[in-house]
Amino acid sequence: MSAPTVGISFNHSLEELSREFGATLAQIDKARTRAVRKLRKWLQTQLARELAQAVGTQQKALKPRFHHSIYREGRTLWAHIWIGVNPIDAHRTGRPRQLKKGVRVHQNLFEKAFFVNVYGDEKKVWQRKGKGRFPVIKVQVPIAEQMREILPRYEGPAAAKLAQIFEHELKFEAGWFD
Repeated sequence: MSAPTVGISFNHSLEELSREFGATLAQIDKARTRAVRKLRKWLQTQLARELAQAVGTQQKALKPRFHHSIYREGRTLWAHIWIGVNPIDAHRTGRPRQLKKGVRVHQNLFEKAFFVNVYGDEKKVWQRKGKGRFPVIKVQVPIAEQMREILPRYEGPAAAKLAQIFEHELKFEAGWFD
């Protein structure tokens, strides 16, 4: 199964932009770089917000799952956001509370679970695998399927946001003040 991606192309001729905004190629390049960085931050915030809501967790549990970088090949600029979609340990998604039914973490209730330290020093949420005392398995919250549903919805809005940010940055770089 291939990784979900969002593809955004932004094709404007440099001569047209230079004429329209009175900007040099160096100014256009600076504006483009800033616009891509700002878009990357915006997209990461939107994805984390929506994924946290879909999974029923806090955004801070998802923050370590996002890694980003920017690459250049000549005049082409690439922004990458890598999102780790392996399941998250339940105890990292919020503050676990032990109840009679099980453990509640943020919006999720894990029935017949318990919050103790079993294999180490850190308390985690566990469930018994069989009828006996052991083995126990760590409770995890899957996020891969939700991410596959959420990511394609941002292709159009991200392209529109990039155009808006780029125009603003180019006006700023060319000396236009709104």
